Amino acid sequence: MSSMEASSTAMSLNDQQRYNLLTNHFSPSQNYKFKPVFQNGCNRRCSRNFNTAYPWLVFSDCQNGVFCIHCALFAKNRSKLNQFVNSPFNNWYKFKEKVEIHAQRPYHRESVLASQAFNDKMTNPSSTLPHIINRELETEGNN
Repeated sequence: MSSMEASSTAMSLNDQQRYNLLTNHFSPSQNYKFKPVFQNGCNRRCSRNFNTAYPWLVFSDCQNGVFCIHCALFAKNRSKLNQFVNSPFNNWYKFKEKVEIHAQRPYHRESVLASQAFNDKMTNPSSTLPHIINRELETEGNN
């Protein structure tokens, strides 16, 4: 899947699909065998504890790489973004360096906040601002 196709697909998801991906994504088992990638003269593979240190990373089995779940689902201007967002990151040799850079990007921080707000909306719709305003207006109307 190209970056353009990934971007288009992510933007076309409805709320239920987005919530399902956010909460029920693939998680490798303890016995999962990560596929090696030949890089810098040797075989390298994803570390088993990648999502312990970075719980927002999810592994794609079919693409043998990791995505930032928040950015993949909620990043704005995503057509300008690539690894971790529209395409998997699998340069294991530079993993720590690149993931730390990604974590500091403003679009990542914005996507994390958008993801948290979306999750709150889906798990507790009565806590959303429109619902609270309607409840207040109903209370005022009854007085």
